[in-house]
Amino acid sequence: MQRVVKAGASASSAELARIAAVHDASVRPALVLGAEVDADDGRFAAVALAEKLGADVLVVPLSSRCSFPEDHPRFAGFLQPVAELLNHELGKYDTVLVVGAPVFTLHVYTPGPVVPSGTTLFHITANPGQAVSALAGESLVSSPRRALEALAQIVSGRPAKRRAAGASEAVAPVESMSPEFVLQTLAGLLPHDAVFVEEAPTHRNAMHTHLPIIMGQRFHVAASGGLGWGMPAAVGMALADPGATVVCIIGDGSSLYSIQSLRTAAQRGANVVFAVLNNSGYAAMKAFGRRLGVPNAPGLDLPDIDLTQLARGFGVPADHVTEASDVHGAL
Repeated sequence: MQRVVKAGASASSAELARIAAVHDASVRPALVLGAEVDADDGRFAAVALAEKLGADVLVVPLSSRCSFPEDHPRFAGFLQPVAELLNHELGKYDTVLVVGAPVFTLHVYTPGPVVPSGTTLFHITANPGQAVSALAGESLVSSPRRALEALAQIVSGRPAKRRAAGASEAVAPVESMSPEFVLQTLAGLLPHDAVFVEEAPTHRNAMHTHLPIIMGQRFHVAASGGLGWGMPAAVGMALADPGATVVCIIGDGSSLYSIQSLRTAAQRGANVVFAVLNNSGYAAMKAFGRRLGVPNAPGLDLPDIDLTQLARGFGVPADHVTEASDVHGAL
């Protein structure tokens, strides 16, 4: 199928007028957002368009930033980097507008089309390379924020229906605490303008459920899915904005890629908390091994590593928490 790629967007442009007209006629519209929206300071514009359209808002697979408040009633969740799962989720909608992201980043191969035949997809990105390489839809090269602002002005709007916000079920403290309980506790403690850096892929879905990123907060994760970026990135963000509360949520395996960044944090007095979710191994790699038929790949267990001693050796105070009753006080 031949794709269409165009450039330029303003409130009077024919391209945006056509996108607006299709969405006005849509019965089940969805707005799918990526990291460019947040980088372009487009969160408020995205909220305005979603509310006017009455559209569900989804996050593209492997987005490196938060571009929509996850406690907003129109927020509908996160897309997975698997073609068959994307096809299933996007099949719920007749019109999909992807803004500020590739279409789409895939991490696990499955056969078949990414976008169902009955779904019309439009794509807006500031990245010409992403526009020409999109797997489906019509692409427009434009500033995401300007395009969202223009669309919010020209769409007709509709009465908002359904989408009761799905509140996550509270996690009760248990004798052996869970990552879910830690994340829930963090969510209740942190200020409205906290900065999160995440590198705990095994627990990302739990984080989405129990630690929603709200409007004033910022969220960052490596766009590539690789490991080793999180700890030094958190230190850099804390040094760049000394008044911010920076929290790095990281796995024990991930921490070992660049744990020496703790020394910079200590030397420079960076205001950052590292919350290490320790499961004594590379759980994400174990999951890939099972998927690939190698359930017992060597070198993926990390028993008996004392991360608190490592931190203290680099000059950073550290606590080892094993009971749910101690989590709140430690944080």
